[in-house]
Amino acid sequence: MLSRYLPLMDGGVTGRRWPWFVAWAAVGACIGLSLSALALVTLPLAVILTVAFRRRSRRRELLGVVAGVGIAVALFGSLHANYQACSSTRFLGHAGAVYSCGGVDGPRWLIVGIAAAIAALVGYWYMAHRAGGSTMAHATPIHD
Repeated sequence: MLSRYLPLMDGGVTGRRWPWFVAWAAVGACIGLSLSALALVTLPLAVILTVAFRRRSRRRELLGVVAGVGIAVALFGSLHANYQACSSTRFLGHAGAVYSCGGVDGPRWLIVGIAAAIAALVGYWYMAHRAGGSTMAHATPIHD
C-alpha cells in the first residue's frame, strides 16, 4: 500500500531498495534528535515511521537507522564545534577578560557521527552486493 504512494520504493520488481535505506535513515535521525529538546516532535514521528516501514523492508535497509543516528550525532557535533577544553591552571588574563571553556566536545561527536553514517553505508553496500542484489535499478534495453 505504501509503494502505491511512493513508486520508487517498489523493490519487488525493479530492485530499488536504497529508498528504504533512506527512509530508515529518517527514522534513525528522528531517534537521534529525540535525545534533544526536539523529543516531543521527533519521537512520535519515529514511532509512526517505524510502524509504517516495518513490513516493507529487508534487514539490510535497517542499517539506515544507524546512518540516521550518525547524521543526527554529526549535526549535534557540528553545532558544538567551538569546544575549548578548560585548563587545570587558572586563567591569568587581563582583568575583566571574558573566558569560557568546557561544554560538549563537538569535534569528537562530529567524527563519531560521520563514522557511524559511513559504516552504515558501507555495510549496506556490502550486504546488498553479497546478496547478489543491486541497490539501484538498472535500465534494460528495449528491442524493437
